[in-house]
Amino acid sequence: TALGASVLYDDPTLLITGDMSAQYDIAALGSNLVTPKFKIIVLSNGGGGIFRFIGLTKKAPELESCLGSQINFPVEKLAEAYGFSYFRAEDSESLSKEFNRFCFESEKPAVLEVVTDGELSAEILNDYFKNLQKH
Repeated sequence: TALGASVLYDDPTLLITGDMSAQYDIAALGSNLVTPKFKIIVLSNGGGGIFRFIGLTKKAPELESCLGSQINFPVEKLAEAYGFSYFRAEDSESLSKEFNRFCFESEKPAVLEVVTDGELSAEILNDYFKNLQKH
C-alpha cells in the first residue's frame, strides 16, 4: 500500500513496519515502482512485537512459541540487494543521527532499521496510549 501511495504522491512516502511484517512484504521492493522518495523504517524487535502489545495476546502462553517468532531478518543485506541506502539505530543517540541522514537521502530509496527490545517496546507503546487517554 505504501509503495502504491508513493507512486501517486510527489512528497516522500514513509512506511513504518515491524520486522515480521517487512519479511512478509519484502517482495514488493523488487517492483519497478520504487523510487528514491520511498523510505522505510523497520522496527527490529525480534519478530511479532505487536503481539506483546495487544491485550488478547500479550499474556498468552503461546506468545513466544506461536506469535513472537524471534526471527533473523537481515535488513542490511536486503536493503543492499534491493538497492536501498541502509541506516541503523540501536539507541536514542544513534537514532537522532541516523534519522537525519535517512531523511535527507535523496539518491536512492532508504531503510532505517531501529533495533529495539520487543518487551520494552510493548511497555512503552502501552504507556504512550495510556497517556493519550488521560489527555
